[in-house]
Amino acid sequence: MSLINRINTKIDEFNFSYYGVMATSLFTGSAVASVALIAILVNDAPIWQLALICCVAMASNAASIAHSPLRWVVWTFILNVIISLILFLINIF
Repeated sequence: MSLINRINTKIDEFNFSYYGVMATSLFTGSAVASVALIAILVNDAPIWQLALICCVAMASNAASIAHSPLRWVVWTFILNVIISLILFLINIF
């Protein structure tokens, strides 16, 4: 079984607590994106990094707030965290 299938199976197990996953993804995703955004602004990075982090974070939050299917919420959250961490690490070093 591939990694994506394993993650989707795990997501389906959390279907009973949709609102808990939604609230957690909103809070954690916003916090991680905010830290990355601060690093981008302190480093005077190019504007595309600022735009990318804002768009990905807003997409993740919009998926949660709009009551999208749980897989969309979790995958956009994962994408948000990965891009935030990459941009954070780029701007720290």
